[in-house]
Amino acid sequence: PNRPLVQSAFSSPLDAADVAWIPDIAANPLRVESRPSPNGSGEIKTPIWIQPRSIGGTPMCGAIDRAGRIAAGWLQQYPDSFPPIVMNLTDGEANDGDPLPWAERLRGLSSRDGNVLLFNLHLSTLAAEPLLFPSSGANLPDEYARTLHEMSSELPEFMLEAARAQGSRVEAGARGFGFNADMRSVMTFLNVGTSVGKVLR
Repeated sequence: PNRPLVQSAFSSPLDAADVAWIPDIAANPLRVESRPSPNGSGEIKTPIWIQPRSIGGTPMCGAIDRAGRIAAGWLQQYPDSFPPIVMNLTDGEANDGDPLPWAERLRGLSSRDGNVLLFNLHLSTLAAEPLLFPSSGANLPDEYARTLHEMSSELPEFMLEAARAQGSRVEAGARGFGFNADMRSVMTFLNVGTSVGKVLR
């Protein structure tokens, strides 16, 4: 009850730092499970890092504020880096205020290579058709969806190319936004939103 609603999803010791480096993540799984191999010939050791938890509410403003503080610290330390990419995956409407000004403040942070990118994905178990990377929010079903769309950064050109390679029909001005996402569209969204390999070479 006294735990903060906005906190790291990792467990100790990974939750102690704002940024967890890959070698540290690899060395500190929450647990390791044994699962049957696909061909049934044995077991596969599968590390688990995050245990899903529900504490209640959708403190989106607080989460974006924390992401902004982490991004600002990163940019101060690495001003020449590719700007941070922030992924907001949510199944609910913000209940701690209007997230739009927080999103604008986050997107206003920048390195010498450009502004922070904020992408928003609404998760759903409904049978509705998923919508990925729309350039306009005019046809979205409600104000909540339109707010998430407005909060989202436009996809850079190299991400537009990545989206097309994933089979998405996107046009200039497409935003890093998805609505009614199922598992397949979640994977597409994450693949496109993290496709910075060519840029970093």
